Amino acid sequence: MAGRHFSDSIQLPPVRVHGHVTRDTCPGRNPAFIRILFYYSFDYSIINFTFIERSNSERVMNCNHRNCVCCSDFHSKVSSFVPDDVRMFFFGSPLMDVTANVGDDVLGKYRLDRDNAYVVDETNRGLFDEVRATSVQVGGSVTNTARTVCRLRGSPRNVTYLGTVGDDEYGEMIKKQLGKEGLSGGLRQVGGNTGKVAVLLMGKARTLVTDLGVSRSFSLDEETWRRISDGPSLVYLSGFFISVSLDTITKLATTSQTVAFNLGAPFLSKKFPQEMTHLYENASIVFGNEAEHRAFAQIHNITSNHVVEVVAATNRRFDNKSRVVVVTRGGGAVVVFHDSDWQVFEVKKVVEVVDSNGAGDAFAGGFLARYVEGDSIANCVRSGVEVAGRVIQRVGFNLD
Repeated sequence: MAGRHFSDSIQLPPVRVHGHVTRDTCPGRNPAFIRILFYYSFDYSIINFTFIERSNSERVMNCNHRNCVCCSDFHSKVSSFVPDDVRMFFFGSPLMDVTANVGDDVLGKYRLDRDNAYVVDETNRGLFDEVRATSVQVGGSVTNTARTVCRLRGSPRNVTYLGTVGDDEYGEMIKKQLGKEGLSGGLRQVGGNTGKVAVLLMGKARTLVTDLGVSRSFSLDEETWRRISDGPSLVYLSGFFISVSLDTITKLATTSQTVAFNLGAPFLSKKFPQEMTHLYENASIVFGNEAEHRAFAQIHNITSNHVVEVVAATNRRFDNKSRVVVVTRGGGAVVVFHDSDWQVFEVKKVVEVVDSNGAGDAFAGGFLARYVEGDSIANCVRSGVEVAGRVIQRVGFNLD
C-alpha cells in the first residue's frame, strides 16, 4: 500500500530523541511501526485505530528506557497538581438549552448550516418563537464542563463556577439545578433575561443559536482574582466568553496558573482573531473539534488536508510554552498533541446517537477531572470519551 503524500508547505513534527535513546536503539521506537503510523494515520478510511492503540501499547511495554519520550508523554503523569489542593475555576455563560427537532427548511429560512454554532442576530432571532421545544434544560458549554467535573470527582469541593443569570424563570431554574449540584455559589443574579440556546436537531446533526442575555454583564471581582492567584489553580475558559467579558479573558489568560481553553466554535476565530490567538498562546491545554482547529489555523495562514498537519504546524507557530492540544472528531478517533509529540486514540462507536449537543463539553470535563488528579493523558482521554459517549445517548445534557 502506497504511503500518503504530505504537503510540502507543512512538515510533520519530527520524532524527538531523548538522551541516548534513538529510533534505532529503542524497541518503543520501532521504525516499522513509526513508518506505518506516519504513512497511514491520516487516512481515516484506511487506518484501523484499534491497531494503532494496540501497537502503541506494545511499543511501550517492550521499551525498558524509563525516561524514553515515546513511553512517558502519553502514559505517565503530565500535571504537577496535588488533587486535594488544586482549585478549579470555570468562567462561562449559564444558559438554558431549548431543544427542538427541525428540518432543513428552518435552517434555510434563518441562514443556518448543519453542525455549526451562531450568536443570535436579526437574521435568526425569530426562530426562538417559531420552534417547538421538546426539552428545556440547564446548559451552556462551560456550565456543562463544570458539572461533568463535579460529577466525576464526586464532589463540588474546590470547584467554582462563575456566571450571571437574569431574574426570570430560566434564571431561577439554573440557580435551582446548580444549587443541587453545589455549583451555585459563583452565580450572580441581575435584572434582565437569562441567556438561552436554541439546539436544533436534524437526526445526528445539530445546530446551535445562542442568545447570551444578561450573561454579558459578567465582571471579575477582586476576591475571585485573589482566590485564583493564591495557590495552585486551573482556570477553564471558552472562546465564547470573549463576547461576554473581554477584560476578564485578558486578565485570566496571563495568570501564572494553568489555563485550559476551549476553542468553542469555528466562527469565533474569524470574528476574534487577536483574542483567540492571545488565549491559545497562554493556554496549557487547548480543546477543540477538527473544524475549530482548522478555523484557528486558517487565521494564521495554515492549511492542509490533514488535521494532524494543521495542528502540528500551529504548535510550531506557538511554541512559547509546553501545551497539550486535543482534537476531537465526532465519532472518530481523538488526536492529542503534547508539544511536538502526538498520538491517536480510538473511539468506540456509539450505536445510537440521540443528541450530540454537549458531547465536547462532557469530553473536556472528563479529561480535566483526571488531569487534576495527576493522571496520564491516555487516561484523561479515556475518561473524556466515556462520559461523552453517555451524554450523546440522551436528549439534552444529562449526566444521569
